[in-house]
Amino acid sequence: MMIHILTVHWKTDFWLAPQIRYLKKYTHNQFKLYSYFTDVNKDNFQNEFFFYSDTDDDDHARKLNKLADIAISHATSDHDLLVFIDSDAFRIIDWEHFINEKLKEFELIAIRRDENFGDVQPHPCFCVTTVGLWKRIRGDWGKGYSWINLSGNRVTDVGGNLLGKLREFQIPWHPLTRSHTTRLHPLWFGIYGNLIYHHGAGSRDAVSRLDVQSIKRNPVLNEDFDTSFNQIRERNNHLSKTIMELVNKDDFPDNLKFLD
Repeated sequence: MMIHILTVHWKTDFWLAPQIRYLKKYTHNQFKLYSYFTDVNKDNFQNEFFFYSDTDDDDHARKLNKLADIAISHATSDHDLLVFIDSDAFRIIDWEHFINEKLKEFELIAIRRDENFGDVQPHPCFCVTTVGLWKRIRGDWGKGYSWINLSGNRVTDVGGNLLGKLREFQIPWHPLTRSHTTRLHPLWFGIYGNLIYHHGAGSRDAVSRLDVQSIKRNPVLNEDFDTSFNQIRERNNHLSKTIMELVNKDDFPDNLKFLD
């Protein structure tokens, strides 16, 4: 069985080193790494990738779909694994035994961000399935299929169409949900299933929809929305940089108490 790992790096090369380091540390079976790069200096890492391309032609979901097609064309078995993972996400412990056991019961495993207004769809920051399943349902990370979130609004997002496919084919999937507190931030800097760290907004300003709603729901903060927004953005970006310094250390998994 080959593991095909699919990721998109966008406008920063910071995450290349830690992601590759943790992949090698916690992945014991043979794997191939596939990526699209946009404005990323990959010179020191390009030999790590079985396939890569420099492009900014498509959005994140379409890039992942294309990478899946490329990986499938190189797969030797429908039992090969497809692992979708964000550039700023990585394993923090050995993961293969857990995944292989779960795949005996479920055909897809993915992070589900319940804390993001009750998102119900698989999220591409980490998702594992088989080549066979992806081909059978014609997997698609695009937006489109929608649901009612905890605010009572009908929404769609990346992974929406995949959720629709899973429901259409009545395929059970196992969600990895947030497994530590949200003390630092309600969405960013998350650990899921005690297995995967997802930094969140690792290549852009760390402002989420939850941050915006927290301002709008607070009359004092909302009175000067722009000032409040900038203050939250500066705080989140400072936290992001602080944690990124820890990520670059080999003992990062041992320092996760910082996130509690």
